[in-house]
Amino acid sequence: MPRSTRVRRGNAGNSATATPLTETIETGSGENPTKGPDEGNGAASLDPTRDGNSRATAKRLPANRPIYSSIAAGNDEDWYVYEAPKDETATVEVATAGADASGRLLIVELSEGLEEIESSADVTDEYPLLVPWEVTAGTRLFVYVHDLCPELGGCSVGPYKVDVRTSPPG
Repeated sequence: MPRSTRVRRGNAGNSATATPLTETIETGSGENPTKGPDEGNGAASLDPTRDGNSRATAKRLPANRPIYSSIAAGNDEDWYVYEAPKDETATVEVATAGADASGRLLIVELSEGLEEIESSADVTDEYPLLVPWEVTAGTRLFVYVHDLCPELGGCSVGPYKVDVRTSPPG
């Protein structure tokens, strides 16, 4: 199946490319990747007061600690927000995860505030969404993850990973 190259306009020299994910997703103890840090895998925990089912209730993403979650059958939508504490390059990665990752596709949208940065309908473990983006302090990046075909009962049901890695700007 041909894959679209996920490249969008940049800001201050940003560029994004589709990059095969070849390393193993690290979950610490080898436990189920949907488990949180209190369940033995070192993934970051999310704010339990926010349900993440809309932009307004997006769950906050920490920097440099992957989040593992799961898309449920039906019209499940997961929203996350990363707020930059300082000027930096934030590289956002989203990929399917788990033993059955290779057969699933996710739709992922990335935006800065309300402006779309990137959108892809073929995110997998092998071809993750991987977008480096220059941000200034206070910038809010939203990540929206949902199923490719909810009308068919969910062809993307299962776990996925969201990660925001940060580095100095430039």
